[in-house]
Amino acid sequence: MSWFAHSLPDRSREDWEPLGAHLDATAKTAEGFVAALNERLAAWGRALGLLHDVGKASLPFLARLDGKAAAVDHSTAGARVAVHHYGREIGRLLAFALMGHHGGLPDIGTVEGRLRSGEIPAHDPAAEPPLPLLDPAPLRRAFGLGFQVRMLYSCLVDADSLETEAFYHPERRTQRGIAFDPAALEARLDRAIAELPVEDKNSRVNRLRATVLDRCRQAASLSPGLFSLSVPTGGGKTLSALAFALAHARLNRLRRVVVVIPYTSIIEQTAQVYRKALGPEVVLEHHSNSRPPPPEVGDDDRESLRMAEENWDAPVVVTTSVQFFESLFASRRGACRKLHNLAGAVIVLDEAQLLPAELLQPCLAAITELVASCGASVVLTTATQPTLKRSPWLECGLNNVHEIMGDAEEVTELHRALRRVEIVPAGPMDDDALAQAMAAQHQVLTVVDTRAHARALFERIKDMGGAVHLSALMCPAHRTEVLDRLRIALRQGLPCRVVSTQLVEAGVDISFPAVYRALAGLDSIIQAAGRCNREGESTLGRVVVFEAVEGAAATFPPPGSAAPP
Repeated sequence: MSWFAHSLPDRSREDWEPLGAHLDATAKTAEGFVAALNERLAAWGRALGLLHDVGKASLPFLARLDGKAAAVDHSTAGARVAVHHYGREIGRLLAFALMGHHGGLPDIGTVEGRLRSGEIPAHDPAAEPPLPLLDPAPLRRAFGLGFQVRMLYSCLVDADSLETEAFYHPERRTQRGIAFDPAALEARLDRAIAELPVEDKNSRVNRLRATVLDRCRQAASLSPGLFSLSVPTGGGKTLSALAFALAHARLNRLRRVVVVIPYTSIIEQTAQVYRKALGPEVVLEHHSNSRPPPPEVGDDDRESLRMAEENWDAPVVVTTSVQFFESLFASRRGACRKLHNLAGAVIVLDEAQLLPAELLQPCLAAITELVASCGASVVLTTATQPTLKRSPWLECGLNNVHEIMGDAEEVTELHRALRRVEIVPAGPMDDDALAQAMAAQHQVLTVVDTRAHARALFERIKDMGGAVHLSALMCPAHRTEVLDRLRIALRQGLPCRVVSTQLVEAGVDISFPAVYRALAGLDSIIQAAGRCNREGESTLGRVVVFEAVEGAAATFPPPGSAAPP
């Protein structure tokens, strides 16, 4: 009797894929993926690949391949074999990935129920193939154990997907996987930085940016681990963090760079900067509002980037915080498929102060496991570095974080040196007062906390010269177009009166001589100040902090109640 993994419509069995061939190919690929996570555990990947489809060696599944409509559970059989061969402890860990390799990671109740529902041969330790234990450190915590099981699951489902694709579409094998050459990308980045259109490279601000860049390059030689990059807004974090990531990857033989950003508006800007510096064919921009690669990307590279969205097999990945963290805690095959490619990556968490407070513990626990279990380096970049170190109130806080810019005194001195604004409290202001204040300014940005308030305030200024409204509800192309027009108008000295939600605060490269900010947390005020006098155009810019009064279109919301930008 011959068994098959996949059939072809209107083709004889001679053209079908033999089950043994698919199991062997998947085992080899999964073994390589797990080796990238932890070389000592590579045998786990091989075991998963060999067992995942053994349930297809059955008459019901063969009948299904012949076209008979029948639901066949081919996933549980491999889990039962795993428990038989490897015992309840290791075998049950394998069972999670094996049972879920099509339908998604099951919970413990589902695993136990499906194992009990069929006959499992008695475990024979004498026949047990050797499998190393998982690393003992993560095993001390249930979270670490679950994290490693999810990574093993990712290795299996990506290997299975790739080998299935290779049977049905063999031509795609050569289109997948964009080579990562950090040395070549470093050279491109150096040229791009040297060619930046800077009016005065010897200005105080640009000299400090050069210092930040040098510090990042020096720190790149350190061993993989946890890093922070505490640089004031306008200090050149975007390119300096990339320079660190590429050099760190080259010196430590790491596999790719993943940049995680909270807002799509910043992602669009950052991805555009990276594409211009490194080449559009190596940068994958992946989020819910992603657009196709630009026209200058060739057809082959375009297809490679499209396929890389499935498993993040690209040199530089730019994605959202939501995509990143939700994937780390997902159970669905598609969402988990890319996770193993975070192993051995340099992960830059931009605007780290925006990690959601209510989800801080699991987010930090995942960051810790990526470093401890997966050989990744994680860089927390921000102008307002949050307190994320382990403490009595933050059990899953981070330990051994290396600050790239030096000790606390050096970071404080850098902030002093890059001071370009004065912050002025204005007290209560209603929308009429705000409109009058904006009318008196030739170029001014006002940032409020809700979409409703932004809309209402814009209605009051829309007839003024240069009136612009910004919101995350705008489609990406429109928002990018508006921001590009604003930058041109600001450089040319044209009137610009902008009302925006907080989307403009975190990392958007734009500079006004005056900024009004609705009362908020200090980190938000500092981020808004980063949109004022960003290039040191004047001695000090002016940031006015006001209170939205009762009866205004929107009052300052209590913590946690503000609408998304």
